[in-house]
Amino acid sequence: MTQITYVNGSYVSAKNAVVSVQDRGFRYGDGVFETIAVHGGVPYQWELHLARLEAGLKALEIPAPSEDLLEVSLRLLARNDLSD
Repeated sequence: MTQITYVNGSYVSAKNAVVSVQDRGFRYGDGVFETIAVHGGVPYQWELHLARLEAGLKALEIPAPSEDLLEVSLRLLARNDLSD
């Protein structure tokens, strides 16, 4: 099965995923991420993780993504046929 990733607004196969050299994380080496457990297709304590992600972005003065990250995450789980 081909693993699907989400990069800059698009779902792409992991082997074809690329990040531009103009990407902020590439250029400055900064970034924020959250690792979230998933049980039965539901991200565990989503609101807590989202709040921590938003606080980290604010601290580094990185604009928050405009996407609905829960929707993106649920679609990504579905596209990869993952529930846990």
